[in-house]
Amino acid sequence: MKLVAIGCSSSKRKVMIELEAINRYTGGYWDKKSTYMDVKGDEGAIISAEYGILRPTEKIPYYNTTIDDLKDEPINREIEYNLPTETSIQTELDAWAAKVLTQLQEWINEHDEPNTISLEIVLGKTYLSPLQQRNIFTTLTETVESDLNITFTLQECIDYGEKGGIGKQLEWLSKQAKEEDDTKDNTSITDF
Repeated sequence: MKLVAIGCSSSKRKVMIELEAINRYTGGYWDKKSTYMDVKGDEGAIISAEYGILRPTEKIPYYNTTIDDLKDEPINREIEYNLPTETSIQTELDAWAAKVLTQLQEWINEHDEPNTISLEIVLGKTYLSPLQQRNIFTTLTETVESDLNITFTLQECIDYGEKGGIGKQLEWLSKQAKEEDDTKDNTSITDF
């Protein structure tokens, strides 16, 4: 089973009623990531600065929290999560990373056959770096009940060269989703 976790979007529908997470976010970049998640994964999730891991159908209100908002914000509440590193949770960013770890562990372990799971992470460096710096993915592979294989798609598959960013990511995501659709279309034609 392939799980795909994508980053959320800074563009959101600004209606004050709760919407399913998949419908809360907007924009061309979001459309490419969510399409990629749909065609490449058996299940998907969204990684949000406000909520951690969201299932696509989970209802959420409008929010405007970014990773940058969490960086230097000191903790002023009880924390129910722990960081895997020996450092204590000192900022909201630390607390967010620990929450993401716990939520990813729960998502993977809820499957009947965890040994067959691979996890694909589709995040830009703004979201990915804080998680890697806190050893979230190393700890995840050590603590779930599976032989988990994690891939970091945008970092492993795109040659950013001197320039990079969203343009190359959009192009790559579009190409991958189209190839998967073409494969599915060809399979269905020959299977009947």
